[in-house]
Amino acid sequence: EGNVFRFFQLLRLLVDQGIIIFKNRTWSWDDADLDLDLVKNSTLDLVIRTLKTLPRPVQEALKAASCLGVEVDCSAIDRVLQTPSTPLLQKAEDEGFLIFYPQTGGYVFAHDLIRQAACSLIPEEDLCQFYLNLGRRLRSSSSSTTLEANIMMIASLFNAGSSLVTEERQRYKVAELNLKAAKKALSVTSLPDAAIFLRKGIELLPARCWEDRYELSLQLFCNAAEVHCWMGDFDSVHGYINEVVDHGRCLFDKLPSYAVLIKSMDAQEDQQEALQVCTSVLGELGERLPSKATKLTVLKEFFLVRHALQGKTDYDIKSLKRMTNKSKIYCMNFMNHGFYVSFMAKNPMASVFAFRAIRLTLSWGLHESASVAFSVFAMTLSGLHINEMEGYRFGKLAIELADSANSPRHMILANQIVGFGVLHWTQSSQTSLTTLNNIA
Repeated sequence: EGNVFRFFQLLRLLVDQGIIIFKNRTWSWDDADLDLDLVKNSTLDLVIRTLKTLPRPVQEALKAASCLGVEVDCSAIDRVLQTPSTPLLQKAEDEGFLIFYPQTGGYVFAHDLIRQAACSLIPEEDLCQFYLNLGRRLRSSSSSTTLEANIMMIASLFNAGSSLVTEERQRYKVAELNLKAAKKALSVTSLPDAAIFLRKGIELLPARCWEDRYELSLQLFCNAAEVHCWMGDFDSVHGYINEVVDHGRCLFDKLPSYAVLIKSMDAQEDQQEALQVCTSVLGELGERLPSKATKLTVLKEFFLVRHALQGKTDYDIKSLKRMTNKSKIYCMNFMNHGFYVSFMAKNPMASVFAFRAIRLTLSWGLHESASVAFSVFAMTLSGLHINEMEGYRFGKLAIELADSANSPRHMILANQIVGFGVLHWTQSSQTSLTTLNNIA
């Protein structure tokens, strides 16, 4: 069939059975002895038959390894077999089933079909129990550091055997493992894996999960909403958010999900709905804002800010303490969400959010997004020719606040707004271009 791997597996079996003999530097065989049924077998069947010729302990090591992933973790095999596995794995390497990599000090299967065949040695009716046993042995024999390092593999093993996890207390424990595994997956930016772990964790939650394990349920659903938003699975996002909104005990517990809802609506180009959610949340936090901005609304917020800034020096503003009030920090966060949505949609609500954020800053302290708010105020002063020099002053202040906040996202936007909307009104074209080049 032109399959080299298949050819060598077949040849190996024929040699092992003594049908083909190598003697005096010559291969010989008797056509009458050839096993035609063997020749007709699939490649997978050939590999399975070859594996069955290995000593039983080597087979057990390969069966365990096949369930643990593509790379064979020798220390994990030691723990699940409860015996040193190095001689067994070396034997499998000698037989051509594993490849040793000195760089990592571990083994990998020489071919995907070998791993599949090794797993096929486990009777199908025993497979779930086999996975579950592996997961339990690894979890019970792992230190806290080892458990953290192998949490994704351990959670995957429990998930493969989860149909046998029926006791409520154990289901909560496996759900916790999935939450930890999802966070580990996110730390290495593996969104699909994180989504799988979170979905499985939610599947495992019993009906009374919100009453019995509120914090676990909240974290699973909130994280699931955020991960699926990043992946663009917006139908799932809304389902997870509805769970949090329906069962969240207080507004603060629901706020992360509302933030995800705003991002998902914005990603689906439903900016007006996103702004309505944003202003609704801000209203619950004590900051009343319209969901639509008129010229009068923008002017009112602008003059209120200008009045609040009268007599304030740059030093006064830069010396403000960091914002610590939890409710006001959330207000700034949602004003920032609203600003980004409306700014990208060229909606005048962007100015309303920015001006209100400045007033919050003056009353409650500096937040990392304050630089963007001051840059918008500076652009308004300069762009509308109200006072270009004052605009330049607040533009410089915005850049200084961005530098001290150490927030790359806000630093980039503040620099762009000042670079494109403020500098050219008071500086020469060459100086402005130099500044913009530095920003880029």
